Amino acid sequence: MYQYAAIATATACLACFAACAAFCRTGRARITAAGAGRRRERQLADQPPRKMKLLDLTIQPPPAMPAAGAPGMPGSGASPIITRRNHRGRHRVDQGMPPGHKITITPASHHLEITLGGEKLAVTDRPVLLDETGLPTRYYVPREDIRTDLLRPSSLETTCPFKGQASYWSVSVGDEVHENLAWSYETPIPSAEGIAGLLCFYPERVELTIDGERQPSSA
Repeated sequence: MYQYAAIATATACLACFAACAAFCRTGRARITAAGAGRRRERQLADQPPRKMKLLDLTIQPPPAMPAAGAPGMPGSGASPIITRRNHRGRHRVDQGMPPGHKITITPASHHLEITLGGEKLAVTDRPVLLDETGLPTRYYVPREDIRTDLLRPSSLETTCPFKGQASYWSVSVGDEVHENLAWSYETPIPSAEGIAGLLCFYPERVELTIDGERQPSSA
C-alpha cells in the first residue's frame, strides 16, 4: 500500500515539475520578445529623422499674350513695311504676312470693260490692279466708271488681314439679281489705301475685256 502511495506522489511531483518547466519556457520567450521590441524602439529613437522630399505642385501661369493693340496684333493700327519699286505708284504690302505671301497694288491705264448678261457694268481707262499670292489679278474700278444704278448694297461683310473689312454689292440686270457680285474696301488698312472706295467684280462671274481682248474666267 505504501509503495502505491509513493508512486502516486512521485508521479504528481513529476507532473508538477513538467508544468513548471513549461511555464518557465513560455515566460522566458515572452521576456525575450519584449526585450527585442524595446531594443528596436531604442534603435529607432536614436536614428536621425528622415527628410521627406516634397513634390513641387506649383501651377505655372501660361506665358502672357501680347495685348490687343500691340504691334502685330489685331487693332494695333501699326503701319506695315512698304517696299517701294521703280514703277510709279506701285508698292508691295507686307503686313504680318506669312513667308512668301505678297500683295502688290498697281494703278494702270488699260482699257477695261465689264459686262454681264449683255449689260455693261463698267468701262474705265484707270483700273487699279491688285496681285496677291495664290489669287488671280483683281481689277478695281473707280465708282465714276461704274453703272452704280445697277448696284444694291448687300449685308455681307468680310475681313481680310491684309486689306481690311470688305463690303459687298449685288447687281440687278433685267429681272435677275446677282448676289454679292462685287466688293469694296471703304476704309482699308493704311497699306492698302490704294484701293479705298474702288469696286472689284468677281472675274469668274462677269465678262472681262482688257484692251479689246476677252479674258478667260478664272477662280
